[in-house]
Amino acid sequence: MSASSSSSRADELVQIQYPTGTDAYVNLEQIGGGARATVHKATCVNNDIGFSGLVAIKIIDLEQYTAEDLDGLRRETAAMSLHSHPNVLGSLCSFTVDHHLWLVMPYMAAGSLQSIVSSFFPHGLPEPCIAIVLKETLKGLSYLHGLGHLHTDIKAGNILVNHTDNGSSIKLEDSGMSVMIYDSSSIEKSSSSKMRLNDVAGTPYWIAPEVIQDSNKGYSFKSDIWSFGVTALELARGGPPFSYLPPSKSLMLKMKKRRPSADHLLEYSFFKNCEGLDLLFNEFFRGLPNVEERFKEPKALNDGTSIQITSGTDTDSAGSSVQTTRINGWKFNESKFELEPEFHAESKR
Repeated sequence: MSASSSSSRADELVQIQYPTGTDAYVNLEQIGGGARATVHKATCVNNDIGFSGLVAIKIIDLEQYTAEDLDGLRRETAAMSLHSHPNVLGSLCSFTVDHHLWLVMPYMAAGSLQSIVSSFFPHGLPEPCIAIVLKETLKGLSYLHGLGHLHTDIKAGNILVNHTDNGSSIKLEDSGMSVMIYDSSSIEKSSSSKMRLNDVAGTPYWIAPEVIQDSNKGYSFKSDIWSFGVTALELARGGPPFSYLPPSKSLMLKMKKRRPSADHLLEYSFFKNCEGLDLLFNEFFRGLPNVEERFKEPKALNDGTSIQITSGTDTDSAGSSVQTTRINGWKFNESKFELEPEFHAESKR
């Protein structure tokens, strides 16, 4: 399918008036979750216009937020509803049910790049694949920066992938921690890149060193570019660099301060000459299980059952049983102030 037809399909999706009531969303199936929210695949049924389609719903427990956090969440939800870019995951609608916020978003069937890399590419993605992914991510980041919007949590876990008969897409998920640093219509826009914020958000090892070193300086556009660079290394090696070390001043002092903008990076030949999404999905990601199947796998292992995923790298030439170790995710160790990988072992024949 051509890029134009895929784009028109996306425009059609956004223009639909999505219902703001739970009765319109059926067959909910959990595909992810965290401490304060769960993510579900669901079918939206709008009988008024004869529409039925898949969506993702993030159900956020508002009781887990402070009053100050709720204000930020409210602003972020409003901003997401206004985003309109093929490489940024906006919201379709939102509404509250008791003490929960339902945030309805486009369904990205392949899930996050972090789950794809940890499950199927533990040693990193091929370079042509990385170029495609990062180029699409840069387009979304350039759009957000053009609005004066800092993402603050760029990483593979917030880059979502979709591939259907209607087209392919890579979208940067707005994490819920992103912030505005200026009004894009302001006459001060030309000097706004020098503005700073005091809020510290994001994930260790992806956060820019100047933010960790001195939180009073806060974020700038350059801090997003730093996180983008760490994400590039994450995709290349299967995890973020220095994840075995706590953030330290000795590491931060070695880092260069000069960083290009997202627009400038898009002009590099590495991105300008890279292949398109067809190569990514037809060669590298072809046949991968979708996000709900991958979500079931660790749960099945905890229940004592197993879901087998065939991989030529997991079986030796004699066909004997091979023990493989796979990174299932990353957790933050608060006492050590560092990320630690979560593993599960699986025996295959």
